[in-house]
Amino acid sequence: MVLINGKNTSADGKTVSQYLEEANFNPQTIAVELNEDILPKPQYGETVLKDDDVLEVVSFVGGGYYAYQRRMAECLCRSTR
Repeated sequence: MVLINGKNTSADGKTVSQYLEEANFNPQTIAVELNEDILPKPQYGETVLKDDDVLEVVSFVGGGYYAYQRRMAECLCRSTR
């Protein structure tokens, strides 16, 4: 199982791109953190999710860059608890 946004999901064996497409995420409006590291968009198609991976998908919302920074900080705090 892969922990995605706090929920166990059977996504192991899929690429990040495959998961995002199946979950109806728009790659242009999100950022992805895999095991506490930001995953560059060009790596979505080549990165295969493995059992026990932790994936955070963060959507961009109103507030721009500072809201994004705050959300990423919240994700990092949650993943270290």
